[in-house]
Amino acid sequence: MGNWFGKQPQAEQWLTSYAERTEQMWVKIHTAIEEGETASVFTFHRGARLFVMGNIGLAPLLYHPMGFRPVTKVKEALAAGRAYKEISAEAVRQYAGDHVFVMLPEEVVARKATEMLMKSSSWQALPAVQNRRVYAVEESIWNMGDALTSDRLLTLLPELLCASS
Repeated sequence: MGNWFGKQPQAEQWLTSYAERTEQMWVKIHTAIEEGETASVFTFHRGARLFVMGNIGLAPLLYHPMGFRPVTKVKEALAAGRAYKEISAEAVRQYAGDHVFVMLPEEVVARKATEMLMKSSSWQALPAVQNRRVYAVEESIWNMGDALTSDRLLTLLPELLCASS
């Protein structure tokens, strides 16, 4: 966007600053997670369709080199350049990491589907659920890809992870 609006130096400065602040955030979080721990992000969209996030929204921040690792199935989606992948509720187990982030959508049908999934016995059997490493967060706050949201997450993510450890 910096190129479009003739603000390339400012855009580059923001990107450099953001990269530095992201690294500082992961240093701060380092005590709340163990090296090599995995994470995944799930969301319902388009009604009751379940997706695992790849390289869009919150997921890229989580998969920072100093952060979480994607599980094998998510790595496959990332390698294919996929922003997200539709999965079945039965497949959640294959995509669930040590830490699971669940987007709480505003859309009513998607929100109810999320609630139903989180009450299911298969969900309750996930190690992340049993270890209390599931973070249900409002999608409208946590899962946008804009600069303002990205900045906000540098404060919200440490608060969320450090409060639960």
